[in-house]
Amino acid sequence: MAHDLQAAWAASEIAYIFNNKQDEIANGLGSPGGWSFYASREGKRQWPIADGVIIAENISVAPLKIALEYKRPNEGLHGVLTALGQSLAYLEKGYNGSVIIIPKEYETHNAPGEHLERVLQRTAPNVPVSIYTYTEPDTTITTPFRNKLNCVRNIGLMQNAVEVGASDSYVKTLWAHLREGSSEPDAFFRYCQVAKRLTGSDTEYSYPILPNELVSAIERISNNSDPYKYLSYSVGDSFLDVTWRNFWFTFIMNEETLPLYREDNGHYEINDSPLKIRKSDGTGFKMMFVGRSDSIKNVTVEKLNNELMFSKEDAWEDYAKNIRKRAHSYREDIDSGLAGIGFITDDGRLTDLGYRFVDTCERTGNPNSGIALEIFGSSVLQNGQLGAFLYYIYKLSEKKFGQTPLAFTTQRSNGNYSFNQREYKAWLEDCFRNELFIIRKVSERGGQSRAPFQAEMAILRSLDYIKGFRIGVGLEINWPRVQESMSYFKTII
Repeated sequence: MAHDLQAAWAASEIAYIFNNKQDEIANGLGSPGGWSFYASREGKRQWPIADGVIIAENISVAPLKIALEYKRPNEGLHGVLTALGQSLAYLEKGYNGSVIIIPKEYETHNAPGEHLERVLQRTAPNVPVSIYTYTEPDTTITTPFRNKLNCVRNIGLMQNAVEVGASDSYVKTLWAHLREGSSEPDAFFRYCQVAKRLTGSDTEYSYPILPNELVSAIERISNNSDPYKYLSYSVGDSFLDVTWRNFWFTFIMNEETLPLYREDNGHYEINDSPLKIRKSDGTGFKMMFVGRSDSIKNVTVEKLNNELMFSKEDAWEDYAKNIRKRAHSYREDIDSGLAGIGFITDDGRLTDLGYRFVDTCERTGNPNSGIALEIFGSSVLQNGQLGAFLYYIYKLSEKKFGQTPLAFTTQRSNGNYSFNQREYKAWLEDCFRNELFIIRKVSERGGQSRAPFQAEMAILRSLDYIKGFRIGVGLEINWPRVQESMSYFKTII
């Protein structure tokens, strides 16, 4: 069984234990009984990289971050000592505490947990490092480590909380942040391609010439702003900023897509040029800022043509603000997604896996098929922990439908049955939040709320890892395809 999947199970169980023993764990910090713990992961690939993150939230104190280090039996006794070193390094990185999880015994040592506890007690008795040992997880149940973890050392992780900034980057789920419409293979390929070129000798990129109306609009909105930095939402000149700007102005806002409209004798026609990013379904190129009734180009051109008290200056200012806003959200999706599946490091440089992906894409010419897509998909499952996501859905569904085969099913007036996907996904979300402690429920900021797991399922479906929904089964998971990808991943790392 893969290390990352077992680490995900362990993180979920630690969050469960902490929620049930929260006052003992908190040791007087925060409002009694007011703690919420959930398993998460690092949002960026900044060394040393924790196997998991436990987020602790309480209304009276700032959120606390606890790093998790998990070792399997095949890593041997030397893995026990590396776990100790890594747990201390997480504290230096900025975590409020760390948890070591190691086997209960090895062939050559029958009490490694107690050994580590003695080492810490003699050398650093006050460091906020807890130690748990485990026996073999039970993979036949939803929570494989339930009643399999034993606490050897707990010093009250919360009492040593300090204000830190180094570990602030984390996501709100156990798996990587991926978003449908932003996390396509071609978008990831093009970003990695820019990073590769900027790392090598080919460091010269030319930005497109901006329409004069757009430059003037930015000057009115934000005095003395660099228009390229403004439009790409990148204020600095770090490697990440430079990579993003070049990606944004090469593949998103280039000379074809930048113009807002074409004018002919007072009539305005929408500029509907596509991006230079291919859709993952092979149906052409992506569109942005245009195509829907509420898209910025559609809205502004309609106002101009109907003379709805709307000037050209207003149109270009709205357009500039919209470009900047979209750049901000898209950048978050790209950066965190690439880091989450292991293609880039915290500073934006390509990892070995990232190089393998971009080199394969360049060689084959298509990130949406063949080996390139297999690298992408297997990385989503393994590094991105969508494999653990599918495992939990399968086990929860297996238990639910084993007890109630027609759960989430209604009978129509014609006698046929229909499956209620929304109720089923809402139930899964509740289980993830309140039983497994692997997501944090975040209130929507207005507008129509997103369906639970909309992004995750869209991406998994595009990779053929899942299909539809079925009565008595729930989500149909293409296990042969999943297993094929997980096995392939072992050959590329």
